[in-house]
Amino acid sequence: MTTANVLPSLPQASRSLVAPSAPARRIRCDTKLSRVLSVLAAGGQLNRFEAERLGDHCLNSTVAKIERHGLRVDRREETVPGYGGHMTYVMRYWLTEDERRRAVVMLGMRED
Repeated sequence: MTTANVLPSLPQASRSLVAPSAPARRIRCDTKLSRVLSVLAAGGQLNRFEAERLGDHCLNSTVAKIERHGLRVDRREETVPGYGGHMTYVMRYWLTEDERRRAVVMLGMRED
């Protein structure tokens, strides 16, 4: 198999990076995406190891999916103990207050 069959052409790749122009659609409540977004919408923060408890083994991909729904997820790099106590770099993700309000609407949750 050649790389031409695997990689999208440049025009296809650039189209996939365009932000959605339509209003954000609701997110189903029984998905990994909704579990992660619920934590972030409630004011929580997650890194990849904390997201494991939610059944998310690839948090960066889930965050990318959240962003494709039109939300902006803030992030910063942090250092945490990894395997054998060796320090490893991970990203910590969270939502700003405005983005949290939008996430609550997308999830169909009510604000208290």
